[in-house]
Amino acid sequence: MAVYYQGKLVVDLYGGWFNRSRVKSYENDTLQMVFSASKGLVAATVALCVQRGLLNYSELVTKYWPEYGQNDKGNTTVADIMSHRAGLPLDSGVLEDYFNWTGMVHYLEQGRPLWTPGSKHGYHAVTYGWLAGELVRRVDPKKRSLGQFIREEIAQPLDIEFYIGLPSAEDYRVSLLDIKPVDDGSNNTLVEPYSKFNEKAFRQAEIPAANGVTNARSIARLYASLIGDVDDKKHYKRLLNDDIFRQATTSNTPENELDYLLNITTNLSMGFFIMNEMFSLFGHEVFGHLGAGGSIGLAVPSKNLSFATFWHCSNGLNYLKNCPAPLVWSQQLQQCSWRVDPPVVATVASSPIPITTTETLPTTITTESDLPRQCSNYKSITDGTRRTTNKHVDAESDNTFFKSSPTWVRFEGDAGTRLANYSVPHGRCGSEGSGWVKYPTDPEVGETEPQTVCFNWNGMSCIWPKKISVTNCGGFLVYALVAPSLSDARYCTI
Repeated sequence: MAVYYQGKLVVDLYGGWFNRSRVKSYENDTLQMVFSASKGLVAATVALCVQRGLLNYSELVTKYWPEYGQNDKGNTTVADIMSHRAGLPLDSGVLEDYFNWTGMVHYLEQGRPLWTPGSKHGYHAVTYGWLAGELVRRVDPKKRSLGQFIREEIAQPLDIEFYIGLPSAEDYRVSLLDIKPVDDGSNNTLVEPYSKFNEKAFRQAEIPAANGVTNARSIARLYASLIGDVDDKKHYKRLLNDDIFRQATTSNTPENELDYLLNITTNLSMGFFIMNEMFSLFGHEVFGHLGAGGSIGLAVPSKNLSFATFWHCSNGLNYLKNCPAPLVWSQQLQQCSWRVDPPVVATVASSPIPITTTETLPTTITTESDLPRQCSNYKSITDGTRRTTNKHVDAESDNTFFKSSPTWVRFEGDAGTRLANYSVPHGRCGSEGSGWVKYPTDPEVGETEPQTVCFNWNGMSCIWPKKISVTNCGGFLVYALVAPSLSDARYCTI
């Protein structure tokens, strides 16, 4: 974790183990992948191009990238791409395609938007990086790749390490994800697709929305440079001027507009999330980006404060739900007055003793009478064809199995014990559309929480989400399920 205050590094924390073997410590020069927290760097890169007159947020994309105008995309603006309103959130669904920049660019050029560009927003989880990155490449006078542009125009001038496309010589410094296999009830364990992220080829490719490699100091310093001079104005000037900074961080999302894919309210500027609700104590101008595994980078302009934290929480890409430590740290950060003069520098050297926090946990319910009614009044499902390993042959559908009103069910026996908690390829679970829980987390015993199930149909992973509920009955889970929004779709189990 790192904090910059008034342009100075005031907190620099690192510790724990470098890998699962526990023979090497996590050091101050260790690097790691930060997933979607990389998008903040991409947003800053595009803003720098706007400042230099190479791009304009209000211009049509085709002014800089003529081939992009195919298939009803001609009216797409740069702002549409940057604020996730372009309507091209779907990639090819083949991870190996990510390694081919030119191939992905052609794929996007030929794509047809899921909605009229600019009319709504939906999180472009991976395609955002190629869309924004190709714009930078097109307008760069030197025609560099996005990774090279970032290295030469941002990372080196700011004296930070932030790689999109990690050089082979630096790979030994990367602390790999500690990926916990998912038990599918067979003799095998499922680590796909997350195990791919530990492959060297994934780190060395340029996948700007998802594979940035850096450390907390560097991303906190990047955000510090967006809001002010760094290091007492001696060497490092502010990256963006006031006008461009305002353009880059002003919301381009109508109030209370739902994300078309996630079905939740999100607030996006030109590539940054506006995080006022999550970090409410800071006021109404917090911006930054989150990433899987507990990655956060943000800035608070009014306090001249920036913050970054990265953790190795990785039972799937569950962001902060299965990794509370980043939120615990950020909540503590908000409690600080930030009026210390001079600021106190806190540097913790690497140690095999992990940093821990003390939290007050809810009282566990221990008696059956205290449990909700659905814990004793549910429908038991034991059908093993729902397993994620079952390839689609004769299509079954939950459109007829479940109704529009929720039915409480418990998965037992051959069906496993729970809904799939990772992205299941389509054509599994005895149907064409494979349903899996997006960002799963188990509630406390006796508690009920809302969740979202995505249905992966023909490689389109979360176009038809469904809201469900899950209750922890103390030893097993029950789910309130409804009919999916498309035919030949089924809830998958593990």
